[in-house]
Amino acid sequence: MSGPPPQWQFACAAYIPLLTANLSVVGSSLIIHSILRGDRPTEKSKTKVSANNNNNNNGVAAPSRKLHQPQHRILLAMSCCDVVYSLAKAWTFLLAPKGYGVPGAQGNLNTCALQGFIIQLFVHSTGGYTALLSIYYYLTICRGWKPQEFSKRVERLAHLSILGLFLTLAIVGVNVKLYNPVFGFCFIGSYPPGCERGEGTPTCDRFPPQQLGLLYEIFAQAWIQAFFVVIIFCQAAIWKKVREQETRNAQYDFRRNTVANRLSGAKSSDVQVVAIEATSTSKSQRSSAASADSKMLAMRASELTMKQRKQKHNLQKMVAIQSTLYVVSFAFCWVGPTTFHLIGWIANYQSFAFVLILVIFTPLQGFWNAIIYARPLYTRLREKEKHLTRWKALKRVFAVECGGNRDDSATRREWGGGELR
Repeated sequence: MSGPPPQWQFACAAYIPLLTANLSVVGSSLIIHSILRGDRPTEKSKTKVSANNNNNNNGVAAPSRKLHQPQHRILLAMSCCDVVYSLAKAWTFLLAPKGYGVPGAQGNLNTCALQGFIIQLFVHSTGGYTALLSIYYYLTICRGWKPQEFSKRVERLAHLSILGLFLTLAIVGVNVKLYNPVFGFCFIGSYPPGCERGEGTPTCDRFPPQQLGLLYEIFAQAWIQAFFVVIIFCQAAIWKKVREQETRNAQYDFRRNTVANRLSGAKSSDVQVVAIEATSTSKSQRSSAASADSKMLAMRASELTMKQRKQKHNLQKMVAIQSTLYVVSFAFCWVGPTTFHLIGWIANYQSFAFVLILVIFTPLQGFWNAIIYARPLYTRLREKEKHLTRWKALKRVFAVECGGNRDDSATRREWGGGELR
């Protein structure tokens, strides 16, 4: 872009997130509410529990059962980070410094650094938790880990690593004054804005464009690209496992149907001959018949085991779909900004269209996550109760207080209150 951008472009970059980021705040807040207050005991069960455990609870409400599940704790941390980041993006005009192009700006360079600090810490933590969720699904589906094993061996260290790493980077960025006014908001940028971009532009006091691309890669985009590598690997391994199980199930069904067709093709006369011969069998023949019965029982047990495996496979496939949707949400929000950074860094090309992609799509992850989170239970409720309107189904998914509906409580327990177990 030659010369300073027009003010309407600054206005778009600053005020479009007021819509998109607030949608994300609403979505992530609904997830937080559903996880913290969802799947609690009903009033009758509360009375029984309080009568038995009054001395232990001291009147404190029982925690949500969802907090016992690693994927819900990861979603909770992801949503909390997204709420903070989205609020900082939504109210950019309050944090952006006056005199740097944003109409109605109310902040200063200190609030500008605060916005950069929040974006650095929480947006990358959100991406880290998206990758952690993919790792959890990979370990439980492909490696057969139990949720308790994941909690003990991975989850605690992962929380400390994600928050500790990006908190350190955010503090370093503030100390070296890396967060400056950029196009409509504050993040990694040269100071003063637009310096050394062409003839007549001022000299940079810090971080000229020649250094800025590498710094942006180290502090920001390298981590997003690493998250993409992790989630692509995990999703590929998950779907490979699902496809292999589908192939085994198909082979088993084919063999079983072949045997059944052969048995059904036997003539009734053959059955009568077998019955006559059975009346004159010796003790050894009877023992062989008993052995055949035991084999038949073993075959039935094998069929029962296969049925359980199929049920487990169906659940794994639904979880794989859910995991993939979270990855699609992350990719939908970050493919554009990542491409924008790489083109700008390699080809030194800038465009207002790239800025629009950045401010429209990046703050929307919480909104898409809420839709994905609600999808399993919402679909089940709509299939089970045809008269239920879309709005009432959504209220049941997120509001949790369902008037003591027993069927709905069972559905919620089975489907995890909006998220697969």
